[in-house]
Amino acid sequence: MKKITTLLFLFLPTFLLFAQNGYNTTTGARGLSMAEASIGYKNIDAAFSNQAGLANLTAFAASVTGERRFALNELSTLAAAAAYPTIAGTFAFHVQYYGFQDYNEQKVGLAYARKLGERFSAGAQISYLRTNIPFYGNSGLPVAEIGIQAAVAKNILVSTHLVSPFRSEITEGENLPTILRIGMTWTASEKVALTAQVDKDIDFDARVRAGLDYMVSEIIHLRVGVASNPTQLGVGFGLEMKNGLALDFASGYNQLLGFTPGVGVKYELSEK
Repeated sequence: MKKITTLLFLFLPTFLLFAQNGYNTTTGARGLSMAEASIGYKNIDAAFSNQAGLANLTAFAASVTGERRFALNELSTLAAAAAYPTIAGTFAFHVQYYGFQDYNEQKVGLAYARKLGERFSAGAQISYLRTNIPFYGNSGLPVAEIGIQAAVAKNILVSTHLVSPFRSEITEGENLPTILRIGMTWTASEKVALTAQVDKDIDFDARVRAGLDYMVSEIIHLRVGVASNPTQLGVGFGLEMKNGLALDFASGYNQLLGFTPGVGVKYELSEK
């Protein structure tokens, strides 16, 4: 265990570099299967990728998702979200845990989303991120996220999402990176949806992502995705039951670090 801990501390900066992220987040199992091309989700999955999509919920929904990054237990992520739509907009709660005993991050957030007319929706989330390293100390800071979705045509949705617009300071001289995501989702038919997006971390080169969601039948969805810099692949499937329950299974592959399996379960209450 001590050897594993030592190696993780040695390579943790590398993991963060490849993630192009100042802290570890998940887009859920559905997002993982599409190489994280997830900016256009319009259900409870939006709680992990773009809060604006939560405005489309018509009833209570909840989701639990987990992944074992690069097949290492010490780099596992577990996240959960619950959302409730009201006449004033949709309110959501989001929690996440990443890491293991000797290094872990916890994130707790509150989100709000609202439709702005027939074509636009917007959402925002305020979270508290806490990092814990035994014998080294703890730190915590607030993190803001803002998202917008616009239906520019009947079957085309343009989305944008901004993380940490205020450049919160993690430690002295080191800021939480600002990440801007812009993308488009094309619903080619009732069965096929394609998403393409560009992610730009202020401190790194841009990453391009693309994902396909194909509905094989009323309950089965097949998903694939690819991302650049470094190359990332995703594949998976979803099962959507008529009782509102859905299961997602996914596997991601990073050309430098290997495979990441993921699984998720979600439930949306039927609208009365």
